[in-house]
Amino acid sequence: MSRTGRIISLTGGLVVAGALFGALAGTIALAIAVAITEGPSSLTMDSVFLFPAAWGAIFGGIGAPIAGWILMRSVPLGRSFFGSVLGAVLGGVLGWVLPVAPDQVSRATIGAIAGYLLAVIGLRVWGQSPSPHDDAAV
Repeated sequence: MSRTGRIISLTGGLVVAGALFGALAGTIALAIAVAITEGPSSLTMDSVFLFPAAWGAIFGGIGAPIAGWILMRSVPLGRSFFGSVLGAVLGGVLGWVLPVAPDQVSRATIGAIAGYLLAVIGLRVWGQSPSPHDDAAV
């Protein structure tokens, strides 16, 4: 396979994985936020979870290839997806429960994006796999 073909394949894989993990992050964030604010008994599997899943899939499908190619090239793939999902979930939950504006959905969306970006930047700075040439890796 040519270099261009590998780049296209990898980018396509990042889009699909980002969409799947983004949908998962949106659903988990809403479930945790609703359980905190309304109580666990209010969690039902209805169409309310489709919105954060769809929104997370859109943002994840766009964000994963951009972050993967620009910021996290040297971060192991599993660590990058786990860390970015964790950041998005924590940001979304904090956005939902903190009363900084009247609209919970907007707060949660902004919080999830901010959490994702902070996680990606943190992974870029601290989450890189050690190089075989590093003294710490020897």
